[in-house]
Amino acid sequence: MSRRKAQPIVMNKEDGFFREAVSLYESKQYKKSLKLCDQVLKKNGNHVEALSLKALVLYFLKEPKESELYVKKAQDRNSSSPFVFHILGILRRNQLRYADAAKLFKASLDNGSQNNVIWRDLSTMETQERDYRALVHSRHQYLNSALGFRANWTSLAVAYHLFGDYNAAERTLHKFEELAKDKISEAEMYEHSELQLYKNEMIGAQDVERALKDLGTLDTFDKLAELEMEADYLMKLDRKNDAQKVYRQLLKRNPDNVKYYHLLEKALGTTKKSEKYRDQLYAKLVKFYPRSDPPRYIPLTFTTGDLFKERAKDYILSQLKRGVPATFTNVKPLYKDSTKVAIIEEIVEDFYASEAKTVSPLCWVWTTYFLAQHYLHLSNLNKARDLIEAAVKHTPTLVELYILKARIYKHLGDLSGAAEIMNEGRLIDLQDRFINSKCVKYYMRANNIEEAVKVVSLFTKNDNAANGVKDLHMMQASWFIIDSAESYARLYEEASAKGDTDEATKFAGLALKRFYGIVKVFEEYWHDQVDFHTFCMRKGTVRAYVDMLKWEDKVFASPVYCRAVEGAAKIYFKLDAEQATAPAEDEEGITHKDFKKAKKEKAAKQKALDAEKPNVLAYADDSDVFGETLIGDLTKFDELFFQHLWKQDQDKIITNEIQYQLQFKLKKIALAVAALARLKKQTNDSYVYIPAHVLELKYKTDAGITKMLAEKGIEKNFDVDFEKIEEFIDKYCSTETFEGVQGLAAVAKLQLSEIDNDGLKQKILEAAKALEPLQQFSVLSQL
Repeated sequence: MSRRKAQPIVMNKEDGFFREAVSLYESKQYKKSLKLCDQVLKKNGNHVEALSLKALVLYFLKEPKESELYVKKAQDRNSSSPFVFHILGILRRNQLRYADAAKLFKASLDNGSQNNVIWRDLSTMETQERDYRALVHSRHQYLNSALGFRANWTSLAVAYHLFGDYNAAERTLHKFEELAKDKISEAEMYEHSELQLYKNEMIGAQDVERALKDLGTLDTFDKLAELEMEADYLMKLDRKNDAQKVYRQLLKRNPDNVKYYHLLEKALGTTKKSEKYRDQLYAKLVKFYPRSDPPRYIPLTFTTGDLFKERAKDYILSQLKRGVPATFTNVKPLYKDSTKVAIIEEIVEDFYASEAKTVSPLCWVWTTYFLAQHYLHLSNLNKARDLIEAAVKHTPTLVELYILKARIYKHLGDLSGAAEIMNEGRLIDLQDRFINSKCVKYYMRANNIEEAVKVVSLFTKNDNAANGVKDLHMMQASWFIIDSAESYARLYEEASAKGDTDEATKFAGLALKRFYGIVKVFEEYWHDQVDFHTFCMRKGTVRAYVDMLKWEDKVFASPVYCRAVEGAAKIYFKLDAEQATAPAEDEEGITHKDFKKAKKEKAAKQKALDAEKPNVLAYADDSDVFGETLIGDLTKFDELFFQHLWKQDQDKIITNEIQYQLQFKLKKIALAVAALARLKKQTNDSYVYIPAHVLELKYKTDAGITKMLAEKGIEKNFDVDFEKIEEFIDKYCSTETFEGVQGLAAVAKLQLSEIDNDGLKQKILEAAKALEPLQQFSVLSQL
């Protein structure tokens, strides 16, 4: 029987072009790939794979609108092609639409794709979306396709850990250890060491006794982590005598770590002993670690009376005699106790009057510096100013003195003077970046943005730019971006108060542009983690990776981000209020002459704005330099700024404060009441703005179902007798604190007929007299 020749696979010309187009895309030759896609589609307009590939290539060629057109065409014509789902999933992933990408990758696999790499891509998207249940399945499937790589076993173990199944995570890591026994190379030992500690953590989450035994068998590179874990396990097992020995070892390694001293005390059980007993322990520790600060400082936190005075005198005077600039910063936490403050004042004043000058001139300067900080903290601003003036006169070349002097003048309300003083200090040492950045901040707070930018631009490249604003945005310098945003916001408030609409609009847009710059920085932090979902598995740095995920879960609740959201909220709420009260424009009666004049003025203003663009440009090729597209309604604020914070942290006071105001203005009363109830719970019924919000709900909610919801919410969550409103206000607000006076100002701002507004205003004015000038301005600006 004659053998038949094997027949070659017949491939039509279109498929050949298409495969070549895919190859060109993978090598990033997008234009050539696009050309071949067009050739395929010219022959067959319904070639869905070519349509989807063209959509992806167009995206990389910066043609987003056209790309979406081809996405729609591919989706309309595609029924079950796994390749199309895969390509569109890659597109959505690059567009940072992770949930959509995950759905498309899943669809590709469900429709029979044999490309196992998609399981890895899918698991990355599921981790980014924190879908840990689905992640376990995806990681398991990818592991089955490549059992020989440790990274895949590690990925599955981490998936089990994130899902909360510690036992399965431990079993997975142990299984690979058995498979790789005696096969681990020298280059892999660090990864092996990290994963041993990680496995031990998984054991510790289930059985502390077993974890301690396992820890004793390990020999890892991270000895510090081993010791800390051992001590922690011993404490959990109530083996405190053994634990204190380990804490002593840790103190030998790092005697400046305050945490170890507290944990040693916990192990020794001295926290419940008398202060004299505890003091004796620290006296011994001082002998062991004579150059360390914590054993000298910690007794100041628990001693009282004469013993505190003795220890404080030794601690503070020894530092002042050595000329330690941070002496006040070190003892500042003690200022929560007024009796300790009085003792510290007596010690330093006595030393200042009798010995300081005899020790050395430098000792006298740092003692004066300490007292100036002390009186500034106590709001005795005039005395603080006199002391710092004396210190500057004595040693006019000490930069720290100018920094403190500027702070004092800031609290006195002279923001421009404070900025000039800080600049005077800056000129003493032009290479000191710290005082340069402080100078920039002070100019910003004085709303002198031009001078601030001039100073900060000394430390930026300024390539093809008028100043360093663009560089600072590129470098994600959050401190500069947020301060400039708040400065523009204040300028907006001033222009708005003057009735200068054009200037107000310009500054509102610039402020929102800078606030949104902070949003972009933090969004980049969030998106950057995508690469680490695979990178950390390959490198074996799993413990650091899990810590990163925990940090990312709260990244939008960071203080700087909260400042940006709060600042943007004030502008959007004010714009909303202005829009609600703005009279309708009457175009009737406008003459041709008036129209021409208005047109001419508009052109002149536009020309001025165009000339200003280079100075305020934040991003290269930015078509919205003045943030005009950011000015809009409250839904835009919710979408662009607030949702990130709301999703990640509903336990913050600022989150619920903004949520209340936003939902009240959007007339979603049920959500507003819920936010107010959370505020009450979070602050233990002491939040100063609650009276204003309750009264707002009661008297400023429209009739109907919303009115009923507001009253039911008040009745359920707040004990209010509206016939005794004054008593209700006094329960939350006091005239003795800055916050309390702010709360009263918020109530007065409502202008309710049920309240004696003149009497309340007089009460606020009287209380404001006791406040610092800067605080007075903050309160009075609300009235």
